[in-house]
Parts: sequence; C-alpha cells; structure tokens
Amino acid sequence: MHADQSQSVMGELTAAAAIQAQANGQHLLFEWGQNMLERLRQVWEQIDNMDTLAYEDKVTAQVRTVEEATSSLWHLHHSLVATRRLLKRHQQHLRLYQRNAAKQGSTATPTPTSG
Repeated sequence: MHADQSQSVMGELTAAAAIQAQANGQHLLFEWGQNMLERLRQVWEQIDNMDTLAYEDKVTAQVRTVEEATSSLWHLHHSLVATRRLLKRHQQHLRLYQRNAAKQGSTATPTPTSG
C-alpha cells in the first residue's frame, strides 16, 4: 500500500509540474499581447496624424485596425481562458487532496519544489 501511495504522490507532483510549466509559459503571451497593443497604438497614431488622408479612408483604416486588434486579442483571450480553467481545476484538485489528507491525518501536500 505504501508503494501505491508513493506512486500517487509522484503522479501528483508530475502533474503539478506539467501544469506549472504550461502556466509559466503565459509570460510569452503577455509579451506578445503587449507588443501587439503597442503596434496597434502606433498604427492608430499614424492614422490620426495623416492630414492628407480623406476622412472616409481614415475611417476605413480605423475599422481595419480595430478588426485586426479584435482578432489578435481574441487569440490572447482564448489562451488565457484555457490556462485559467486549467489552473482552477488544479486548484480544486489540490483543495480536495488537502481535505482528504487532513481526514487521513496526513499534513503533507504534494507541491512542486520549483515554480
């Protein structure tokens, strides 16, 4: 029975490490989002500063810029929502594990040592 419990703890630690590795990768998404917003801000400023551009053309360029922003940011949002769901499920699992461990008189909770 001790071997089964050790395998279970190792499985929990492995899963936790994989979840944290995926979650830690989000900083790349944040950087990408920041770069995207900066680029969109620059394009918007260029459109605003184009005095020679006909008003209708300016509005068309603004619409295109907002459509690009919406599409790009939707992908960022979608990725963040997926990570949020993963972390929420993991958080619920940890809470259940802690409750079960407390009922069994154990105080050890498997958590990765790094992260």
